[in-house]
Amino acid sequence: MELKQLMDEYADTEIMRRQGIFASIFLIQNRLQTACDKLDEEITMKQWLLLAMAGTSESPMSLTDLGRLMGCSRQNVKKIAASLEQKKFLRLERRDEDSRAVCVMLEDKVKEYTERVGEMQQKVLEILFHEFTDGETCALYQGIMKLQENISEIEKYVEESHGQQ
Repeated sequence: MELKQLMDEYADTEIMRRQGIFASIFLIQNRLQTACDKLDEEITMKQWLLLAMAGTSESPMSLTDLGRLMGCSRQNVKKIAASLEQKKFLRLERRDEDSRAVCVMLEDKVKEYTERVGEMQQKVLEILFHEFTDGETCALYQGIMKLQENISEIEKYVEESHGQQ
């Protein structure tokens, strides 16, 4: 069975569409990561995401802060960062005011990498959003932002439910 055929079967009712969207979130993430990991042998998509997130702040970010932004554990971020440190994309340093907090310090190699792969990244976005109208892109963006907010509510629900057990 083709993926499109399977997803079309989920279009009959609201609950089925919701289930289809939920499944699609995982499928899209897996397929996109698998495809993009093959584009560049130097770093993986998760490593790229860490660099992109770390680059959003003017001051160095801690592993904990990056974990919150990326939606994963500090330990997972530390593993990804350690691999990037070996590749000389960043260095890990302890903060002076809190010796337990480890910060990610981006190296010049990140800028060089970004310049080198920028065209390829733009092509991927072009392909991904081919035939999307501005309105569709805007609606998708708004829908994803709502999903992000609702995931925060799920996290609160899980914390409350887990605390009651």
